[in-house]
Amino acid sequence: MEGDAETRLSLVPASSSDPVEQATSVRVPTSLRQSQVHPPAEVSAADFDYRVVSGDPSLPVRLPVGGWRTDGIDDTVRCIEQLWSPGV
Repeated sequence: MEGDAETRLSLVPASSSDPVEQATSVRVPTSLRQSQVHPPAEVSAADFDYRVVSGDPSLPVRLPVGGWRTDGIDDTVRCIEQLWSPGV
């Protein structure tokens, strides 16, 4: 999964002329990959691991440098939204 994010660096999306400068890898918790009784509540209670890669795909910068950051769904999504907001 993280390798997938790194291979996206410098690709140019069809809808843009600008290359991808950063990508995010998110690991879905094992508990959410199974049958769920009440998905919204289970997603809200789950912790997600994520990391950001940026820069040259042959030597990407990883944040956090080692391991993964772990947050609830709201903070994980907030981080992704901040990364993809123009002017950030």
